[in-house]
Amino acid sequence: MKKIFTLIITFFVIGSLYAQPTSIDVTDNFDFQQAVKYAVGNGVDTLFLSTPNGVYTTGDTSFYFISKPLVIMKKPGVDGMPTITHSDDSVAVLEIFRVADDFTIDGVILDGGHALSHGMKYAIRAGNGENDFPLFKTGANITVRNCVFQNIYRDKDLEQAGHAI
Repeated sequence: MKKIFTLIITFFVIGSLYAQPTSIDVTDNFDFQQAVKYAVGNGVDTLFLSTPNGVYTTGDTSFYFISKPLVIMKKPGVDGMPTITHSDDSVAVLEIFRVADDFTIDGVILDGGHALSHGMKYAIRAGNGENDFPLFKTGANITVRNCVFQNIYRDKDLEQAGHAI
């Protein structure tokens, strides 16, 4: 009986691993920071942005951190391009994305100066380097397809430097 119970539990655990979604649809009425954290923490490898012309943002005081491989893309068949920005009221966040592993972004607008944003200096920023967290994983790739970078300058000030990647 003990062996049968162990076997049943083993099948349940293995089955639950395979039942986890590898991609999820995200609408713009959710906090985008929570969607990114959920994906990274739960083995989701693709976020499909599914709101036509949606604006994806957060009020969190941290950048969207890509610490495991992730694809963020407009869901096929959705009209218009979704916009990703950051709405940190404390004006502490300088980048939309901080990347430390493989990252693909496809079919979106990255808007650092959106009306909901204080002004991003970086759209996509790789880990800073040897003594600064997070480190960029050796051999990691950043892939950008069919995207628009706009209004990437610090504090919405045209005199301040800005960087798409």
